[in-house]
Parts: sequence; C-alpha cells; structure tokens
Amino acid sequence: MPSDKSIASLSKKIDDLIELVNHLYGEIKDLKRELKSLQRENAQMKEKLSKYEHPKNSNNSSVPPSKDENRPFKSKSLRKKTGRKPGGQKGREGKTLQMVSDPDKIIDHSPDYCKCCGLELGSIPGILVGRRQEIDIPPITPVVTEHRVYEKQCNCGHVTKSSFPGGITAPVSYGSMIESLTGYFHSRQYIPFLRMQELFRDIFSVPISEGGIHYLLNRFSSKALPVYHKIKDMITTSSTVGTDETGGRLNGKKIWIWT
Repeated sequence: MPSDKSIASLSKKIDDLIELVNHLYGEIKDLKRELKSLQRENAQMKEKLSKYEHPKNSNNSSVPPSKDENRPFKSKSLRKKTGRKPGGQKGREGKTLQMVSDPDKIIDHSPDYCKCCGLELGSIPGILVGRRQEIDIPPITPVVTEHRVYEKQCNCGHVTKSSFPGGITAPVSYGSMIESLTGYFHSRQYIPFLRMQELFRDIFSVPISEGGIHYLLNRFSSKALPVYHKIKDMITTSSTVGTDETGGRLNGKKIWIWT
C-alpha cells in the first residue's frame, strides 16, 4: 500500500492541477470575450471600408441622388436679402376668381314649397337673390373625323377623283391637336413617353403607343425645322450671343451642357 507521504504528494499534485485547470479556464473565458470584441470591431471596420471600396449611390442602389457624395454643390441664390418676410406683402394687389357676365350654363334653384306652412310654391315667380359660378372642364372625348373621297364621270367620259386633304395619308392617323399636345407635353412639360401614354388614355381617351408618340414628335419637329434654321441663322449672324452652362450627371459622371 502507498505510504501516507506518497498519498499526500499525489493529493497536492491533484490540487495543483485543479488550480491550473481553473486558471486556464479563466484565461480561455477572457480570450473568448476578447475574440468576440475583436470580431465585432472587425465587422464594423469592414462595413466602414465597404463604403469606400463599393460606395452606394443613386446609380447602384436606392440611395436618392441628394445623398450622393460627389453630387454637384447646391447653387446659392444671388438674390440680396430684403429683410421682408416671405409670401405676399402688405399693400399688394390680390388676385381672385372673377365672375363672368355670360356663363355657358345657368341652373336655377327655386324653392318648391314653403318651409313654414308647406304650401306648394311652383306657380309663384321667384326673385333672384344670389349668384355663384363654378368653373369646370367638360368631359373630354376624342372627335373622329372621316374623310371620304368621291369620283365623278363627266359627260365627256372622263372620270375625276377628289383627293384627301394634306396630311391624311394613312387609313387612321392622329390629328394636328394631338400632334401639338404631344410636342408640348414632351418639350415643355418634360413628360416621359410612358406617362404621356397614360395621360392620353386616362384624360383624353386616346390610345397611343410609344412608337406613335415618337412618330408624332418627328412629324412635329419637321414642321418646326424652318423656324429652327431661322433662329440658328440669326444666332450665327448676331454680334452678341448669350449662352448657358448647366451641370448634370450621366452614368455617374459629371457632364456639362451648353445651350
């Protein structure tokens, strides 16, 4: 049997090993906490660096253009401060809707019975005591005009055929008013083709394709070409020419447009 001395020695070694294990276990816990902290810091650094390696902007994400880092600086107003509050100033002449003397439609509203005794008032003439006018737009419906050509045979035997008006070259085509509105919506109001389709369909009940809009714009621009050349000639021969420089962005790059 082992002696008491050897048992005591083994017991001390076991205690030392237990103490060492507890110490190492504590260090492992500390290292794990430190590792988690470093992992969090690493993730945060990666997120920050990703903004510079692959920055998000209005071209590759849902970030609005106003948040682009390289967006053009907002121009400052050149107006001088007047010290006055914004909005209408005292003493200014106000503008309001005015009644017209010859309305397109008149609706008379007369009482049918007495609100006191209930007597019928239909046979009693009324006295005008008030007027109010309402301005509105009537329902818009397209007008389809059919052009028909005829031929007639003269007593001499010759057959004469009439001609379609100028511009009526297809079995079905759009008229000058739709052509003018297309040019106005596109060149003045800057309405995209798809929204212009919706506008013609929903407001005017006129179906039109993107190709149809493109065709009408080309037709309209060809009519304006003589005026364009006249303006160009006037600018070319003018002693003074005014220009405008406008900044913009195209495919993420800054561009300049001179007009």
